[in-house]
Amino acid sequence: MSVKSLAESIIGGPLSDWHDMSGGCIHRVQSASLNTRARVVIKSGASSAASLFEEEAYSLEMIAGTATLPVPRVLGFSHDDDNAVLVLEYLPPARANPDTWSRFADLLAEFHLHEINSNTDEIYGFSRDNHLGSTLQVNTFCDDWVEFNALYRLGFQVRLNRDRGRLSRSDARLLEKLINRLDTLIPRNPRPSLLHGDLWSGNAHCTANAENTAEIALLDPACYIGDAIADIAMMQLFGGFPESVYEIHAELLPDAAALYRERIDVYQLYHLLNHLFIFGSGYHHRVMSLARKYTG
Repeated sequence: MSVKSLAESIIGGPLSDWHDMSGGCIHRVQSASLNTRARVVIKSGASSAASLFEEEAYSLEMIAGTATLPVPRVLGFSHDDDNAVLVLEYLPPARANPDTWSRFADLLAEFHLHEINSNTDEIYGFSRDNHLGSTLQVNTFCDDWVEFNALYRLGFQVRLNRDRGRLSRSDARLLEKLINRLDTLIPRNPRPSLLHGDLWSGNAHCTANAENTAEIALLDPACYIGDAIADIAMMQLFGGFPESVYEIHAELLPDAAALYRERIDVYQLYHLLNHLFIFGSGYHHRVMSLARKYTG
């Protein structure tokens, strides 16, 4: 079936007035109109993208379940031998103001403070693996946050980059030295929070709610459970958020101050390694600078 036919089978009616949207780094993103004049978002790719769309839908529904930050409603996904399609609620763009960002900071803290229910001590991780961009993100549960980062965040990325030739043997040794020091840089048992996982400014979309008030909605999550500061680290890595967001969030989060700079650096290193793996040598200097900072 065509992308159009798959999307229409999900919606249960014809779609018209198709337009490409920005943000389709990995998959094509389009909007289309229903007969009711309401619009929907259609993400499409080859049939191999079906599992990625399923992961995204699951993460969006997990965030929605916290009843804190808004996310687009998942309308459905489907695939056949040729194509895969994810259909989402369309969130019309709006212009953010200082109150919008203050409210976002409050809701982000509420999101990170949302109670995680678990019947096991192995709380850090997620019920399924997912992808950070195009890279597999392993979310095997651990009862130790240091171990989780050593095995499934930094250690995993070092192996990927070494195998692709992005890191030399000596680079990898230096990074492994940092990994062996993780217990001095990040807490072993931070308060477990559901994380967006890839919270750069492009995934924080300003939209207008039903009261026509501007609010920040989250897009394209790669969720897992861990230290809330990991989301803040990604937000700070490439900028785009007002400083007031970090200040309000830190006031509301009980353990934000402890090892703050070290935690930010370690969690940013994970994302920088992923960018090195995907995009290449332009990120090598930043990766190794952070490694030397904590191993010199």
